[in-house]
This record gives sequence, structure tokens and C-alpha cells, in this order.
Amino acid sequence: MYKQDDRLMAAIIDIGEAMLEVSGEVSRVETSLTLLARAYGYTRINAYSTLLSIIVSAEDCNGRVITHTRRITRTRTDLHRLEQLNALSRRLCAEPAPVEDIAAALEAIRSGPRYPAWLMCLLYFIIPMNMSLFFGATFGESLASSACGVVLWNMNRLGMRLQLKPLVHCFLCALTVGLCATILVAFFPHLAIGKVIIGNIMLLVSGMALTVALRDMINGDTITGLLGFADATLRALLIAIGVALVPMLLGGYLP
Repeated sequence: MYKQDDRLMAAIIDIGEAMLEVSGEVSRVETSLTLLARAYGYTRINAYSTLLSIIVSAEDCNGRVITHTRRITRTRTDLHRLEQLNALSRRLCAEPAPVEDIAAALEAIRSGPRYPAWLMCLLYFIIPMNMSLFFGATFGESLASSACGVVLWNMNRLGMRLQLKPLVHCFLCALTVGLCATILVAFFPHLAIGKVIIGNIMLLVSGMALTVALRDMINGDTITGLLGFADATLRALLIAIGVALVPMLLGGYLP
């Protein structure tokens, strides 16, 4: 058994924090933390997590109670990284490793390769085009929607670089879509601004967040579910206001 100390418990919570940062399920995070602590010899383990924080209390082999808390400030959806973290948790539960190995494995996951910028830009070009066509847009309107998608991608990167608050980031992205669509319609009056905007709304709306929030409430994680539901609702309101504000102020319209 490895020596139990505060560094070990902190390393275990680091894994839970990384899971929440990539939109891991709260119940799964609590289960992973409990199993990891048990694998390292801790007893009387109590792990509690919400979307915003983690609290873990456990008793070591000397009867000393160790309690750690962690505040979660940034989240984003990254299912590939979440799967890597789940695999790391399972591996550590089967074969516990020293603290240094845990930190190295976690850092390798966090700094691992991501999708290249050109691929993300291409997706932000293709998705709005397809969604606009799905909602009845013409080919010209779908191309305009794709142009807005590329601008949205750049705005999204800028917001992440500046580490904006999630709701502020969401509102500015929606505002960018509304402004870009209004400018394109001003130059090409035959375009329907609603059809140009609709494809990009699909990039902004987080349907998964609302679904997870409802599931958490059904599973009994009421606080977590309400937090997720409130966040998803506020995002939807900000998206609606953001995409409509510029066209309304500049004399545009939403047919």
C-alpha cells in the first residue's frame, strides 16, 4: 500500500476535477472518487460533487480524517478526454500507482493532442450549412450561414483565450452571429436573415446540458440538476437575445 498523505488525496481529487471540467457526470465523478480512495486504502469515504465544487472526506490508515474541497471554475464538453480520465481511474483502481505517476498521467491527458484548428473551422463551416438547408434555406442562405459559422469559430476561440465567464462567452458568441448575419443581409437583401441565423444557433445551443440536468434531478441529485437546468435555461435566453438584438437595433427583422 502506498503511503497515504495529503498529496495522494489531492491527486485523487485532481482526477475528479478534470472530469467535471470536461462535463463529466456528477454521479460518475462521485463514484470514481470513492473507488479511487478505497483502492488506496482510505475508509469511511464521503464524496460529494456538484457542477461547481467537489468535497471529499476520508479516513486514512492512522485514523486521521482528511478533507479536501475543490472549486470548479471552467467547464467544456470533451467526451474523448472524459473517456481517457475514466480509463485512468479504472487502471488506478486495479493497480494503484504512486502520486507522481498519477500527476504525470493526468498531465499527459490534459496536454494531449486535440482536434486541429483547420478541422474545427471546417466543421463550423459545414454544420451551419447543413442545418440551414434542413430548415429550408436556399443555397445562398446556407453559404451565408457557413460564413457566420467561421466568424463564430474565431469568436469562440477568442473567448476561450480570454477565459471569459461561460454566460458572457455564450452571449458574445450569439451577438456575433446576429451581427454577422445582419451585415450579410445588408449586402445581399435577398437573403432571409432567419435562415442565415438558424444554422449557427445549432452550434450554440447545448441540448446535452439540459438532458443531463433533467437526468440528475430524476436520479436524486436535485441541487446539481437545478444548477444545470438554470445554466441551460440562461444560455438559451442569452442566445435568443444575442442573435435578435443586433438585427432589431440595426433595423433588421426575423421573418
